[in-house]
Amino acid sequence: GVQTCALPILIADLATMSESELFSYTYAFVKPGKDVFSDLIREAGRTVFCLGDSDHEWDFRWVLRLRRLLRDGEFDIVHTHAPSVDFFVRIMSRTVRNPPRVVYTEHSQWNASRMPTRFINRLTLSLVDQLIAVSAPVARSYPEKFTNRTKIIPPGLCRDRLLLIDVAIANEVGMLKRSTDFLVGTAARLVPLKNLPVLIEAVGRMRKAGVNVGCVIAGEGPQRLELEALIESLNIGDYVCLLGLVEMIGTVLAQIDAFVLPSFYEGAPVSIMEAMAEGVPIVASDIDGVQQLVRNGEEGILVSVNDVDSLVSALTILANDPELRRRMGVKARERPPCFETEN
Repeated sequence: GVQTCALPILIADLATMSESELFSYTYAFVKPGKDVFSDLIREAGRTVFCLGDSDHEWDFRWVLRLRRLLRDGEFDIVHTHAPSVDFFVRIMSRTVRNPPRVVYTEHSQWNASRMPTRFINRLTLSLVDQLIAVSAPVARSYPEKFTNRTKIIPPGLCRDRLLLIDVAIANEVGMLKRSTDFLVGTAARLVPLKNLPVLIEAVGRMRKAGVNVGCVIAGEGPQRLELEALIESLNIGDYVCLLGLVEMIGTVLAQIDAFVLPSFYEGAPVSIMEAMAEGVPIVASDIDGVQQLVRNGEEGILVSVNDVDSLVSALTILANDPELRRRMGVKARERPPCFETEN
């Protein structure tokens, strides 16, 4: 789906870059509701297809359209990123006269995937011509029979995108910035994997302790209602703002004092790369995908996974020490990203 998370943002960045004479690109997504960046891709002169009629999980009519697209498009390479979609690409690509090469990029560690996904991958990954992992931890997490033929290609970071400003979002974040002494933020899908309730609970505890902290969360997802209920139950609705979809994330990063990512798992978090590029200190889970980017005590503070006390302690340290935030922000900006793209 073309939605608000690292993958589609990278795809949108790619679409706006100069197209090589050697390649032409076609983009496809399944669910109509996940089309946030499709207009941007079309404006760049690329062809975009929506294969599905609905967002229903069990509506598989799109598979027939996928096969027609593979048959009529005469593609040389099909590159997929979602395992549920890639399963059908792996099968359907073998049913057309001139089957394309299939490239699959994995963004999550093996154990972070649901059991059905791991089962499908075990059965059909052998049909993939090239398996790509976004980081070494992701590659290492896969069964050995797959890791031997996996290439590691970190995601790109397009700094130009960080310069774009959404005035409405800037005003909303600015109001909270002016009413608090310490503003934290994050950009993530609102899904259990990102563990955002821990961040909200940490903000609630800090406010009870007298820290004038606020929080902005950029992103959308199925956990929104749960997060809204938690915010209301903690009586911190005036200090925690769910911004929804934010295409111009630089708008948020320019105003926050710390970027927080309390995820259970991460492959290669582009959101952290973007925050570091903007000189924002990081507070994040002490997990493989984060450790390759952030050194504890240097560019930020790494905390125990799913530990509210640990998160409160780290954020309180930064809230009380502006000079430490400044030093960590400088180091974050100076630390080179995994891979940088240029328009």
